Amino acid sequence: MFKDCVRINILKGMEQGIYRGNLNVDFVTRIYFAGMTSLKDETIFPRPQFPMLPLMDDYLEYHLRGIATPEGRKILKTIITSNQD
Repeated sequence: MFKDCVRINILKGMEQGIYRGNLNVDFVTRIYFAGMTSLKDETIFPRPQFPMLPLMDDYLEYHLRGIATPEGRKILKTIITSNQD
């Protein structure tokens, strides 16, 4: 179900022009899911060094910057800036 939600989000973002139109949707869906799964691996991300909530935020930003169009990055920057207030 999680993969379906990610896939739908990617397709919607592509339609809206905030994600690049040339994305391989199946690849991006799977690589995002694989990354999210690996965040739980404490041998890779020890909790004292990588608390879960900031780690998830960092991973999401990393992912979105990779698939966003310039317009999408503007929106992302606005959201990040507003969340820091």
